[in-house]
Amino acid sequence: MAFLPKAHQKNVLSKLNFKLFTDKTYQNSETLEVALKRYSEQGYSIDVGEYAEGVNCVGTCICNEEDEPVAAIWMTALSVELPVCELPVLAKDLMKTARAIAERLAINNPDSSAHVRETLKQAKQFIEENFGNEAAIYEFIQGLNMSESWFRACFRKAYEISPNQYSQKLLYEKARSLLEHIRLSIKEIAFQLGFESQNYFSRAFKNSQGLSPARYRSEVFDAGSATSDS
Repeated sequence: MAFLPKAHQKNVLSKLNFKLFTDKTYQNSETLEVALKRYSEQGYSIDVGEYAEGVNCVGTCICNEEDEPVAAIWMTALSVELPVCELPVLAKDLMKTARAIAERLAINNPDSSAHVRETLKQAKQFIEENFGNEAAIYEFIQGLNMSESWFRACFRKAYEISPNQYSQKLLYEKARSLLEHIRLSIKEIAFQLGFESQNYFSRAFKNSQGLSPARYRSEVFDAGSATSDS
């Protein structure tokens, strides 16, 4: 009810039978409407002994792409197992789950496929422009209107590579290009690529490419010299 359009919400409120279950039950539309406004603003609702003494509940809404409520999820338990102080913390998990469900529903909706493709396109472009900055990529993904796990699954499905693998691929492509064409020291290249030290860069490069940066550069120039001589 908290997420219903205002006119629809008022219509429902006008038809409710405010049966008294406990002394905490809402007894009229005015007090319930105030509570619904608060629940809408905070994104979740709570029930502390309103239906049964000693039983608490926390719930949230699953909305479609037009922010219209389509379902709800909640947790109910005895107050000793679900104390009031824990309700806001549990509400965050519920809201995260609700968003993930909504995202999956949206992705499976053919009408939203263009939006999903555009989101993935933007993410791919951001990674291409910031592949050396893991923190920036992580922050960007967190800011998407998709759960992280679902985004990564969609990205892999679209591009046949995970976001992390893609950023690493671009990073080492850049590293090879710098080693091949720019007469910077390996330490300077490591710094340009955002590595903490030359040693860290050298280890990471060797693990990824099978050769140390120095060996890779040497083989590239040796091959170039052999071609020139011939």
